[in-house]
Amino acid sequence: MKRIALIFIGIISVVALLLLADFKSVFVQISTLSYKDIWILCILQIITIVLINIQWIKISSDIGLKIKFIDAFDMNMTGTFFESITPAAKTGGEVAKVMFLKSKLGFSLGEASAVVSFQKIISMVCFLFLTLLSLFMFLLEPSLSSDCKKLILFSFLFLLIVVLVMILIVVYRGTLGRFFSYIPFLRKYESKLNTFLISFDECIQRLINNKTSFMFHIILSIGIWILFAVKTYYIMFSLGNTVKFTIAASVTYLTYMIGMLPLLPGGLGSFEASMMLLLSPVGISSSLGIAIALILRFVTFWFVFLLSSIYLGIKYIVLRRKEKALV
Repeated sequence: MKRIALIFIGIISVVALLLLADFKSVFVQISTLSYKDIWILCILQIITIVLINIQWIKISSDIGLKIKFIDAFDMNMTGTFFESITPAAKTGGEVAKVMFLKSKLGFSLGEASAVVSFQKIISMVCFLFLTLLSLFMFLLEPSLSSDCKKLILFSFLFLLIVVLVMILIVVYRGTLGRFFSYIPFLRKYESKLNTFLISFDECIQRLINNKTSFMFHIILSIGIWILFAVKTYYIMFSLGNTVKFTIAASVTYLTYMIGMLPLLPGGLGSFEASMMLLLSPVGISSSLGIAIALILRFVTFWFVFLLSSIYLGIKYIVLRRKEKALV
């Protein structure tokens, strides 16, 4: 019920933004987008999904474990569904991926945690780098309000802390066992924890020591994030705006950064509001800003959420039919 309430609040927030920005103007802007443009944007999002699946396959291969493309896709659809209905830090999706790798593909808990942690850290570090570049560009913008600058800095600090904590856990993974031994209620699980930590440590060592593969994942993650900026730029171009690609990219990364604050599922409401706020200093009206945000959200959030929901729904029906056939 809590998740449903949060999603409802997010939708209400979006509706409120539409009213504030003159929803008629917003829908006029959106209606100028052709079906061809929508298909191109959806194809770009599918390419993004494929690249992420390739990354999962490669990471698993680097630690000596094989994963088929269909299994990677299955895991991503499961993770996407759960991260879409949980607050924007996406922890729900990562936990779902760990459990999928463990229960469905036979990974140990340590192996599954290492694969998910490594992919997340690589992705977040690359995102942090791109966000930092965007941050410098926007903080020098004279028309940006002080409140907006504070929001950007606070969001960046939150992102920086999250990334640093993730990195520190991996770097000091060897001391986790000793730390757990001081917690009374965890002592009875000491054997299982040690097994987990040894497996986790071995996998992380393999991933870090493979320099060629490490650079591949860095380049691939940057490429995946650049695709998000390409979608924003394409939407702006399709709506007749001539903003430079660097501006479109900066707005995209800073908007996603603010949207990562764990307030509402998938950053609903906060994403649209922050994009409108960030587009205003570069001369884009509130109605056009909301239109751009809604189209981008449809492609990167609602389209993927619907895709994952349909996929999981079909998967559930097929499994139920198989169970009935065996009875």
